Amino acid sequence: DRSEVRCLADNIYYEANNQGYTGKLAVAFVTINRARNPKYPLTICKVVNQKSKDKKTGKVTCQFSWKCGKVKPPNKKDYETALEIASSVYLFTELFEDPTDGSMFFHSIIIKNHLFFKQLEFSTQIGDHRFYYER
Repeated sequence: DRSEVRCLADNIYYEANNQGYTGKLAVAFVTINRARNPKYPLTICKVVNQKSKDKKTGKVTCQFSWKCGKVKPPNKKDYETALEIASSVYLFTELFEDPTDGSMFFHSIIIKNHLFFKQLEFSTQIGDHRFYYER
């Protein structure tokens, strides 16, 4: 499905464009891991676009930070790389080894001591992203 590949490419580009190949692949797998988990929406596009609203404050939180901010149009060459990775992983997931070992969460190393991540189990660090799975 082309729209699913595009959503995956968008997430790779906006979350990991500053990362190497393995970092981009890792973000792809987190996205796919969520889509395969019954706790999350069933499609990649729904996973990427998932938002929640705090009932008390009304504040909207996005599962992927770029979805709650303003993004610049992608660099064509870099987006093509993201699209190639997304297409390959989407079509041939079983041929790739998940570099995150099943992780469903990640954050930049810039983020320190966020309470949400303290309830998770650290999996690995790839580039400047730290990956986690549920305990």
